[in-house]
Amino acid sequence: MSKFISLQNGHYKFSDGRVGLEGIELEIEEGEKIVLLGSNGSGKSTLLRVLGMLYPLQKGKYFFRGKKIGKRVSKELRKEVGLLFQDPESMIFNPTVYDEIAFSPRQFQLPDWKERVEKIGKELEISHLFNRNPLELSRGEQQRVMLGAILSYSPSLLLLDEPTSALDPRTTGWFTHFFTQLEITAVVATHDLMMGYQLGKRVIVLGENHKILYDGSYDQLLGDLELLEKANLISPYPPTRCFCQTPYPQLLLHHHRKKEEKK
Repeated sequence: MSKFISLQNGHYKFSDGRVGLEGIELEIEEGEKIVLLGSNGSGKSTLLRVLGMLYPLQKGKYFFRGKKIGKRVSKELRKEVGLLFQDPESMIFNPTVYDEIAFSPRQFQLPDWKERVEKIGKELEISHLFNRNPLELSRGEQQRVMLGAILSYSPSLLLLDEPTSALDPRTTGWFTHFFTQLEITAVVATHDLMMGYQLGKRVIVLGENHKILYDGSYDQLLGDLELLEKANLISPYPPTRCFCQTPYPQLLLHHHRKKEEKK
C-alpha cells in the first residue's frame, strides 16, 4: 500500500539560485500530525509549499495518495490540500468573513456549502464576525477566519506555517487545543521548540543546510542538545536567568489543575 505522502530526494531552488530544499526524504501516513521544526530560512515554508503543490520539485519525486505530483495539478487534487500562510491577511480577498469562508465550498460546487459555513462558524466561534470585513479584524481573529476558510471544504491535508507566531497567549492556547482535537493529516511548521511539543509527537528538523537533520519522536529530540544547537533551535550561549528554576512552571500546572477540578 502506498503512503499518504512520499517525497523522494526532493530538491528545490529559487529563481535567484538560492537553495530551498536539498535531498528531502519524507513519508507521511494518513492521520499523522507532524511538527516541522527549523530556524528562519531553513526551508520550512518552502517544504510546506511543495507539499501544498504550489512549488514543483526541480529534482526528485512527490507522490500524494500514490499520484505523482508535477507542475500541473488538477482542481480535484488542489481540493485535497489546505495551506495557511504565516500572514493570514495575505490570503484575504473577500468583503466579509461569511464570504471568505463560503468562497472555496462555492468554487468547488459543494451542495451543502451553507451548512458548512454555519458549522465552521460555531466550531471556531466566529459566527458573530460573519458580517465583518476580515481586514478589520485582529490577527488572532483573522487566523481563525482563514483556518475556517480552509476547513470549510474538508481538505485531507492541512499545512500550517508558523500559526502562533503573532498570537497572544489566550489565542495561542485556543489554537493548540483546537488543533490537537482535529482529526486530519497535518504538518505544522514552527521555530518555537516548546510550542511544537504541544502540537505533535513526531517531529522533523530542517537544518540551515536545507536538509532533514532529524525525523523521530519529540521526546528523544529534546535530549539531543547538540542537534538542537546545530539546527539553531537553542542558543549556544548560556541563559542569564533560568526560567525553569522559578516557581512559575509548577504554579501554572497547579492553576490549570484547579480549573479542571471546578468543572
